Amino acid sequence: MPLAMTLAKAAAPLVNWGGLLKVLALAVGTGVVIVGGFSLGLAALDVYVWSLRQQNPEVEVFPGHGGEVTLERPAVRYASLAVALFFFAVCVAGVAVGLVEMLSK
Repeated sequence: MPLAMTLAKAAAPLVNWGGLLKVLALAVGTGVVIVGGFSLGLAALDVYVWSLRQQNPEVEVFPGHGGEVTLERPAVRYASLAVALFFFAVCVAGVAVGLVEMLSK
């Protein structure tokens, strides 16, 4: 019998495996939501800043490549800002829920 199976059977009376797996699943899920939300928030914020730079023709969008200016698109600008704020709020909410759950036990 493998060592892991022997240890698991020996620890069964002491360890709540169902509770441990639930905590592990929630921790991984929360981590994925926070990291994903923060990444998408940064990407949306980058689109917002890029859109602001497009508004001013004297600002170089990509240094060394010249400041190409396209049509102003305020809908893209404000939608990307709203998406960034939403995903940053998701991150804050995930941390807040984790703190409330941690402190309630």
